Amino acid sequence: MNNKIQNITEKIYALQPDFIKKIRLYNTLENYGNIDNLSEIDTSELHEICNLINNLKPFGKASQTKLKLLVSLYKSVPDYSILIYMRQNYNSYSQSSKKFYWRMYRKWMTDGQTFSNPVKYSLECDWFTDKQSAETAWKEITAKPFHEIQIKNIISCWAPIAEDERKNFINKISEFKKLKFIFNK
Repeated sequence: MNNKIQNITEKIYALQPDFIKKIRLYNTLENYGNIDNLSEIDTSELHEICNLINNLKPFGKASQTKLKLLVSLYKSVPDYSILIYMRQNYNSYSQSSKKFYWRMYRKWMTDGQTFSNPVKYSLECDWFTDKQSAETAWKEITAKPFHEIQIKNIISCWAPIAEDERKNFINKISEFKKLKFIFNK
Protein backbone atom coordinates (compact mmCIF):
# COMPACT_ATOMS: atom_id res chain seq x y z
CA MET A 1 0.00 0.00 0.00
CA ASN A 2 1.24 3.50 -0.83
CA ASN A 3 2.59 5.16 2.35
CA LYS A 4 0.59 8.36 1.79
CA ILE A 5 -2.65 6.41 1.38
CA GLN A 6 -1.79 4.34 4.45
CA ASN A 7 -1.19 7.52 6.47
CA ILE A 8 -4.55 8.89 5.36
CA THR A 9 -6.20 5.61 6.30
CA GLU A 10 -4.62 5.70 9.76
CA LYS A 11 -5.79 9.28 10.31
CA ILE A 12 -9.32 8.35 9.31
CA TYR A 13 -9.23 5.31 11.62
CA ALA A 14 -8.13 7.50 14.51
CA LEU A 15 -10.97 9.93 13.88
CA GLN A 16 -13.76 7.47 13.10
CA PRO A 17 -13.35 4.22 15.07
CA ASP A 18 -16.29 2.50 13.40
CA PHE A 19 -15.13 -1.07 12.77
CA ILE A 20 -17.22 -1.69 9.65
CA LYS A 21 -16.09 1.56 8.03
CA LYS A 22 -12.49 0.70 8.90
CA ILE A 23 -12.72 -2.66 7.17
CA ARG A 24 -14.43 -1.20 4.07
CA LEU A 25 -11.91 1.64 3.85
CA TYR A 26 -8.95 -0.67 4.42
CA ASN A 27 -10.14 -3.03 1.68
CA THR A 28 -10.71 -0.14 -0.69
CA LEU A 29 -7.25 1.30 -0.07
CA GLU A 30 -5.58 -2.10 -0.12
CA ASN A 31 -6.97 -2.69 -3.62
CA TYR A 32 -5.00 0.29 -4.89
CA GLY A 33 -1.67 -1.42 -4.43
CA ASN A 34 0.86 0.72 -6.26
CA ILE A 35 -0.97 3.87 -7.35
CA ASP A 36 1.70 5.06 -9.76
CA ASN A 37 -0.59 4.09 -12.62
CA LEU A 38 -3.61 6.36 -12.12
CA SER A 39 -5.63 4.48 -14.72
CA GLU A 40 -5.93 1.61 -12.22
CA ILE A 41 -7.83 3.70 -9.71
CA ASP A 42 -11.58 3.27 -9.62
CA THR A 43 -13.40 6.58 -9.19
CA SER A 44 -16.15 4.88 -7.20
CA GLU A 45 -13.52 3.86 -4.64
CA LEU A 46 -12.31 7.45 -4.41
CA HIS A 47 -15.91 8.54 -3.82
CA GLU A 48 -16.20 5.97 -1.05
CA ILE A 49 -13.06 7.25 0.65
CA CYS A 50 -14.17 10.88 0.27
CA ASN A 51 -17.60 10.02 1.69
CA LEU A 52 -15.96 8.39 4.69
CA ILE A 53 -13.89 11.52 5.24
CA ASN A 54 -16.89 13.83 4.85
CA ASN A 55 -19.02 11.71 7.18
CA LEU A 56 -16.60 11.87 10.09
CA LYS A 57 -18.46 12.66 13.29
CA PRO A 58 -18.38 16.34 14.22
CA PHE A 59 -15.64 17.28 16.66
CA GLY A 60 -13.46 20.31 17.30
CA LYS A 61 -11.99 21.43 14.02
CA ALA A 62 -13.71 18.75 11.95
CA SER A 63 -13.91 20.70 8.71
CA GLN A 64 -10.22 21.60 8.94
CA THR A 65 -9.30 17.96 9.51
CA LYS A 66 -11.53 16.84 6.65
CA LEU A 67 -9.88 19.36 4.33
CA LYS A 68 -6.39 18.20 5.31
CA LEU A 69 -7.34 14.57 4.74
CA LEU A 70 -8.82 15.38 1.32
CA VAL A 71 -5.73 17.41 0.38
CA SER A 72 -3.51 14.49 1.41
CA LEU A 73 -5.60 12.16 -0.68
CA TYR A 74 -5.44 14.51 -3.69
CA LYS A 75 -1.65 14.71 -3.39
CA SER A 76 -1.58 10.92 -3.67
CA VAL A 77 -4.34 10.55 -6.25
CA PRO A 78 -4.96 13.82 -8.13
CA ASP A 79 -8.52 13.19 -9.25
CA TYR A 80 -11.38 15.63 -9.81
CA SER A 81 -13.74 13.61 -7.62
CA ILE A 82 -11.67 14.54 -4.55
CA LEU A 83 -11.96 18.23 -5.41
CA ILE A 84 -15.75 17.88 -5.51
CA TYR A 85 -15.74 16.88 -1.84
CA MET A 86 -13.33 19.66 -0.94
CA ARG A 87 -15.71 22.14 -2.59
CA GLN A 88 -18.80 20.71 -0.86
CA ASN A 89 -17.36 21.59 2.54
CA TYR A 90 -16.02 25.02 1.57
CA ASN A 91 -18.66 27.09 3.40
CA SER A 92 -17.95 25.28 6.67
CA TYR A 93 -14.20 26.01 6.53
CA SER A 94 -12.63 28.54 8.86
CA GLN A 95 -10.88 31.53 7.30
CA SER A 96 -7.50 29.88 7.78
CA SER A 97 -8.79 26.68 6.14
CA LYS A 98 -10.13 28.69 3.20
CA LYS A 99 -6.71 30.31 2.79
CA PHE A 100 -5.11 26.87 2.88
CA TYR A 101 -7.68 25.61 0.32
CA TRP A 102 -6.80 28.36 -2.17
CA ARG A 103 -3.07 28.10 -1.49
CA MET A 104 -3.29 24.44 -2.49
CA TYR A 105 -5.37 25.22 -5.61
CA ARG A 106 -2.80 27.84 -6.70
CA LYS A 107 0.04 25.40 -6.01
CA TRP A 108 -1.63 22.61 -7.98
CA MET A 109 -2.10 25.02 -10.88
CA THR A 110 1.71 25.03 -11.15
CA ASP A 111 2.39 21.33 -10.48
CA GLY A 112 2.00 19.92 -13.98
CA GLN A 113 -1.02 18.60 -15.84
CA THR A 114 -1.66 15.67 -13.52
CA PHE A 115 -2.50 18.13 -10.73
CA SER A 116 -3.61 21.18 -12.69
CA ASN A 117 -6.11 19.60 -15.09
CA PRO A 118 -8.55 18.46 -12.35
CA VAL A 119 -8.18 21.87 -10.65
CA LYS A 120 -8.92 23.74 -13.90
CA TYR A 121 -11.98 21.54 -14.42
CA SER A 122 -13.09 22.18 -10.83
CA LEU A 123 -12.75 25.92 -11.31
CA GLU A 124 -14.73 25.83 -14.52
CA CYS A 125 -17.49 23.47 -13.32
CA ASP A 126 -17.69 24.05 -9.56
CA TRP A 127 -16.58 27.64 -9.03
CA PHE A 128 -17.12 29.73 -12.15
CA THR A 129 -20.76 28.67 -12.55
CA ASP A 130 -22.50 31.27 -10.37
CA LYS A 131 -21.64 34.89 -9.70
CA GLN A 132 -20.86 34.66 -5.98
CA SER A 133 -18.62 31.60 -6.11
CA ALA A 134 -16.99 32.88 -9.31
CA GLU A 135 -16.07 36.13 -7.56
CA THR A 136 -14.56 34.23 -4.65
CA ALA A 137 -12.64 31.78 -6.81
CA TRP A 138 -11.44 34.40 -9.26
CA LYS A 139 -10.14 36.64 -6.47
CA GLU A 140 -8.33 33.74 -4.82
CA ILE A 141 -6.96 31.93 -7.86
CA THR A 142 -5.59 35.15 -9.35
CA ALA A 143 -3.86 36.25 -6.14
CA LYS A 144 -0.14 36.88 -6.42
CA PRO A 145 2.51 35.49 -6.65
CA PHE A 146 2.13 34.34 -10.21
CA HIS A 147 3.99 31.63 -12.02
CA GLU A 148 4.04 31.38 -15.79
CA ILE A 149 2.34 28.00 -15.81
CA GLN A 150 -0.29 29.23 -13.33
CA ILE A 151 -1.13 32.14 -15.64
CA LYS A 152 -1.44 29.85 -18.64
CA ASN A 153 -3.69 27.51 -16.66
CA ILE A 154 -5.90 30.36 -15.46
CA ILE A 155 -6.28 31.59 -19.02
CA SER A 156 -7.17 28.10 -20.22
CA CYS A 157 -10.19 27.87 -17.89
CA TRP A 158 -11.39 31.46 -17.69
CA ALA A 159 -14.16 31.25 -20.31
CA PRO A 160 -17.00 31.66 -17.76
CA ILE A 161 -15.37 34.78 -16.26
CA ALA A 162 -16.62 38.21 -17.34
CA GLU A 163 -14.47 39.98 -19.92
CA ASP A 164 -13.78 42.97 -17.66
CA GLU A 165 -12.38 40.61 -14.99
CA ARG A 166 -10.15 38.99 -17.59
CA LYS A 167 -8.85 42.40 -18.67
CA ASN A 168 -8.13 43.29 -15.03
CA PHE A 169 -6.19 40.05 -14.69
CA ILE A 170 -4.15 40.84 -17.80
CA ASN A 171 -3.35 44.25 -16.34
CA LYS A 172 -2.33 42.59 -13.05
CA ILE A 173 0.15 40.34 -14.80
CA SER A 174 1.52 42.95 -17.16
CA GLU A 175 4.79 42.75 -15.23
CA PHE A 176 5.32 39.39 -16.85
CA LYS A 177 6.59 40.79 -20.13
CA LYS A 178 8.06 37.44 -21.09
CA LEU A 179 4.48 36.12 -21.30
CA LYS A 180 3.50 38.72 -23.86
CA PHE A 181 3.25 36.01 -26.52
CA ILE A 182 0.15 34.61 -24.78
CA PHE A 183 -1.85 37.76 -25.51
CA ASN A 184 -0.59 38.38 -29.06
CA LYS A 185 -3.05 36.77 -31.39
